[in-house]
Amino acid sequence: MKRLEALEGLRGYAAFLVFLVHSCGLAAAALYGVDPDHLTLAQAQGPVAALLFFFRSHYGVDLFFVLSGLLMADIAARRWPGTRTFLARRALRIYPAYLLSGAAALVVGLWIFKSHITAAQVAGNAALLHGFHFLGFVPLNPVIMSTVAPEDAGAAGGVLQTMQQVGSSLGLAVLVTVFGTAARHAAAGTPPGVNAAHHALVAGMTAAFTASAIVALGTFAIASTFRSTRAAGNVRPPE
Repeated sequence: MKRLEALEGLRGYAAFLVFLVHSCGLAAAALYGVDPDHLTLAQAQGPVAALLFFFRSHYGVDLFFVLSGLLMADIAARRWPGTRTFLARRALRIYPAYLLSGAAALVVGLWIFKSHITAAQVAGNAALLHGFHFLGFVPLNPVIMSTVAPEDAGAAGGVLQTMQQVGSSLGLAVLVTVFGTAARHAAAGTPPGVNAAHHALVAGMTAAFTASAIVALGTFAIASTFRSTRAAGNVRPPE
């Protein structure tokens, strides 16, 4: 598979999302003295709510997984070098830079921020398992349900699950339709000397991600407009 400029742009977009997650969490703690890991959107106001929203937007990692899956599928299907060669190349590509940056982060955390870092956290990060269960996995549903009053938890849980299933099904159908339509139009009008398949793929992905961005912005606008304004004291903080 030749290098596609559209995928390079998506990698940059995903990296920027990851940067927002970490930088906004640190900014909320440093500038406003809040704990972003336990503060809910219902308790936050103004700039703190905006920082908290971006801190909870862990979609950059998901996008990295999608791009990596595309690359791995291409390697496995068309140019598999053998298991040993593949694992050796992956390790040399990932581990040197990862371990160097991890060691630097460990030093900064211990000596500058005076963080409490356990052996399990170090081992989990070294083995690339720091997002697995007790090593740091944060489910989305508890974050959402933390803003719901206890007496409404049952109904809210049912609505949440239903909306997730229906929304994902409809959203996928819409995005696939947008992708297919844009790809067909682009393929029909491919400029001379340009690979038609690549041109159609880039056009389809651009249209689909533009549509998803519009939906995301609309969702954020609706959530910001109709977000509950109940006092923070009426919301039970997560234990």
